[in-house]
Amino acid sequence: NRLYEVKSSTSLNDQHYKDIAFQYYVMTKSGVRVDEAYLLYLNKDYKLIDSINHEELFVSECVTQMAKAHLPIIEKYVQECMNILNSHIMPHMEIGVHCSKPYECPFAAGCWKHVPEESIFNISRLWEVKKFQLYEQGIVTYDQVPRSTKLNENQWMQIDCALEGKAVINKSAIKGFVDGLEYPIAFMDFETIQPAIPKYEDTKPWQQFPIQFSIHLKNSSTSTLSHKEYLAESGKDSRIDFIKGLLRDTKNANTILVYNQAFEIGRLKELAESFPQYKKAISEMISKIRDLMIPFQNKDYYHPAMKGSYSIKNVLPALVPELSYRHLKINNGASASYEFEKLKSLPKNKANEVRQALLEYCCLDTLAMVKILEVLERKINK
Repeated sequence: NRLYEVKSSTSLNDQHYKDIAFQYYVMTKSGVRVDEAYLLYLNKDYKLIDSINHEELFVSECVTQMAKAHLPIIEKYVQECMNILNSHIMPHMEIGVHCSKPYECPFAAGCWKHVPEESIFNISRLWEVKKFQLYEQGIVTYDQVPRSTKLNENQWMQIDCALEGKAVINKSAIKGFVDGLEYPIAFMDFETIQPAIPKYEDTKPWQQFPIQFSIHLKNSSTSTLSHKEYLAESGKDSRIDFIKGLLRDTKNANTILVYNQAFEIGRLKELAESFPQYKKAISEMISKIRDLMIPFQNKDYYHPAMKGSYSIKNVLPALVPELSYRHLKINNGASASYEFEKLKSLPKNKANEVRQALLEYCCLDTLAMVKILEVLERKINK
């Protein structure tokens, strides 16, 4: 008998080996003879041509000896779990890195309820191990952090801003950023799906596949705002339509403003590779891209409400509190991908509702950028 465990990742890690060792333990303890054990995972170099070739799609690794070697460890863990299940006393477990690694714990909310919303765990770019070292010393809130603690300048700025309830604005740096933008500006955002198993010709496992864009256009800082958008049909290879729409709707812009340019530029380069006939035009587009995230990533503009993050989801409520993602049916990229993937199986009326929700979400992403830039422009002109 052969035991196969299939993983959706494109590489293996220690947790995967523990997973199959546990499966091996369960089967052998149940009286099933297992002669060989294998882990199957996705081949990151596989490209879909015509139809799925299952033998090329997966990589197989024999792990029989490793699974056998793990049996004593698995036996120990199982016994510990059985002791907990048979006990009438809830076990005490302090919070730690184990709360999210290797998997997110479903009981985390209960164990973390004593930690305030604003705490040392929000300190930006501080190693997780360091955060728990502080916690183990009884340091939880910002006012408890000793001045002798080794933190960088931006981390201390975050703590001081929170304690004093003030914002930090580096006008000269923000002016330098804003002066580098040239109207007309196209505020641009993409949404993508990432199928584990390739759906479309010449795509790989987990390849980002653009399905939607929103573009707000301004000819000057005081001009009327216009909006363009695109949402693919579910189940269709929409990349050519996506490229054509994108090139058409940004052609008059001198600057294309995005939030976290690595994402949009990465997708554009992939499209240029897949469709070389558009490579020159896409390269010209990329040369116009500027990143609105930079002033916030560099802490040139920091507000306590950002809670150490420069994500647009944190920056927007801090700078433009009247705009919010909270009322949207779809309010994050992961949900957008998930809902788009479901479209084909939905009845028409429900599918139309989801499509509208997708359009509203992507539209708010670019409208948020418009409003954030307006705040920056006002700050440097005060």
